[in-house]
Amino acid sequence: ETRIHDLIQNVHTGGSTYEARNVDQASIRGLELSADVRRQGWQGQPSLTFLDPENDKTGNQLSRRAAQTFKLDVQRAWQRWSVGGSVFAQSERYDDADNTEELPAYGLLHLRGDYHFTEQWQLRAKVDNALDQDYQTAKGYNQPGRTYFVSVSYGAR
Repeated sequence: ETRIHDLIQNVHTGGSTYEARNVDQASIRGLELSADVRRQGWQGQPSLTFLDPENDKTGNQLSRRAAQTFKLDVQRAWQRWSVGGSVFAQSERYDDADNTEELPAYGLLHLRGDYHFTEQWQLRAKVDNALDQDYQTAKGYNQPGRTYFVSVSYGAR
């Protein structure tokens, strides 16, 4: 449980206008569960978070704070190769202090792979938002679609 006095938060006030507002008293109560699982060479880290982010004066949910978050990270390595992926999902949230403008829930899939040429040289590739989901964490601020990254790195040992 976290209690906050004089929380400043940006809230949507219409159109493309935002303003900073003071929340006199807020509290965030919650529970987070996580694990580290290893099976047949695979390693996974699931986590689940439940929050009740509340403006104590109005009883409204604090803007832009999801009540539920899920994350699962999975990876596996074979000799010079490793592959992995992450799933990240958040429940709906509100973009305004009055809880009238809902931002929809969303889920993302990220994929990655590595190849070690030698102990020092490594090739990495990843795809973020592999399913090309449209989502917003704040009204009017679209997040990146599918993105690709490739890198070669050298690490002296």
